[in-house]
Amino acid sequence: MKIPPHSYTQSPVEEVCFRFSYGMHAPVETIIPAPYPGWLVIREKIETVLESVSANKTMKSCMLRYTDVFALREGDIPHNLIYVAPKIPGSELFSASGTSLSEISMKGINHGSVIIIRFTQEKDRMILIFEALSDRKQEIWFDSVLQWFDFAREDIHLLFDLVVSDELKERLLI
Repeated sequence: MKIPPHSYTQSPVEEVCFRFSYGMHAPVETIIPAPYPGWLVIREKIETVLESVSANKTMKSCMLRYTDVFALREGDIPHNLIYVAPKIPGSELFSASGTSLSEISMKGINHGSVIIIRFTQEKDRMILIFEALSDRKQEIWFDSVLQWFDFAREDIHLLFDLVVSDELKERLLI
């Protein structure tokens, strides 16, 4: 499945992070700060980093995380600007008591992968973190790792469209 990129005038993406681990080595992690360069640029960076460890046949774990930040306006009610479980089929909602952090988790497209969405409010902004994680019990063959990241990005893209309200999306077009 190929999902076209969003065409927003303003990107809410504050940073993208990808990570993978292999063998007995420490995880390899790369952070791409704003402005969001688009998925194709990020995919090329993932490919370049993967090529540097190409002698390895399998990866133990992979992670792709998008951190999106939305400015709140006076009168905004954050929980009215995003949709949470049960709107997302098969998702589970978790709210830590005493904090403004909530979390949704669900299965991803990739076999055994999990997608976690965390959302919180800080004064005049709302932060959404979309994180795709591979199943640590199942190794990913090297020649499938890039495909895993493609599917993870598709999961995150589709969930963004489900979770973020039309009102917030319209603000990104201005």
